[in-house]
Amino acid sequence: MLLSQLIGSILHDLTAAQDYANKYSSELSRKYKKYEDTDENELSNYPVPVGRVQQIEFDLKFAIDSLETQKTIDIDKTHSNCDKIAEISVESAIERFEQVITQELKVTPVSTQPTTPASNTLPALDQPQQPQESSLNKQKENNRKSWLSTLENISRSNFIEYLETKVSQGLYDYVNNKYYDSKTEFIEIAWLREIIAEELLDGFMEHEDIQDLITETEELYNWEEGTIKKRIKEVLESVANDDVTDKDIRELISLTDERHTNIIVNPSTLKELQMGMISSMKIKAELDNYRWLITKAEQSLEKVHE
Repeated sequence: MLLSQLIGSILHDLTAAQDYANKYSSELSRKYKKYEDTDENELSNYPVPVGRVQQIEFDLKFAIDSLETQKTIDIDKTHSNCDKIAEISVESAIERFEQVITQELKVTPVSTQPTTPASNTLPALDQPQQPQESSLNKQKENNRKSWLSTLENISRSNFIEYLETKVSQGLYDYVNNKYYDSKTEFIEIAWLREIIAEELLDGFMEHEDIQDLITETEELYNWEEGTIKKRIKEVLESVANDDVTDKDIRELISLTDERHTNIIVNPSTLKELQMGMISSMKIKAELDNYRWLITKAEQSLEKVHE
């Protein structure tokens, strides 16, 4: 058994003990409740008994069986690698998103035209050059202005940081879970690219204005629902496929060596060992805001049992 597993199970059992005590107190509270009718409940004059373990201290006796080194994810370096990919993909994604809106939808200030010819994958929105009185034209002009305002908004640092964090955390969660499930550094590149595109798309769609603007635009121009989102998804997939290199993805996971202590805690086995081979650890745990914290751990590791 690993020492870390043993201490973790102790903290787990302490938490479970508090949970059982809370449940029992909840059941007792019904017996102590004041009746709403005329009958008197004598127990209602007393407080509900509550059991709470505040602190526990014990000595753990064990023998060290072996020390082993295992590979584990280097959290800081792997997070840094995820951040790097996120920065690259977000910068490109915002640029491509702006191109879709300005060059394909041709959402630009009235006096300005796109400098780069658009592929017109999406139909261009109407841009009235003279003031129009009709209600529909006013709605279209307001829609165009809203797109311009949104383009300015997504270029600001707070949205960029939000999107980078979302992509980076999505990547880290995936590779972390994948590694501990399979214990291998191999990650399917296509899966990582798919995650990047999905996180980017979710981030744009979670923007407070973009989803509403897409819906409004499609209704104003009688487009099939989902037309704009489908195009944005295609563009973001191209970001994940074209702007993030295979090398960056292969090097995403960074590993480090972690030492673990295998211990013997069985009393019968410990009795057969010489006293000099028995180690001890004094553990003091306290309950703080319903969290068990080890506040003190003293150890004496005298010999390693070969």
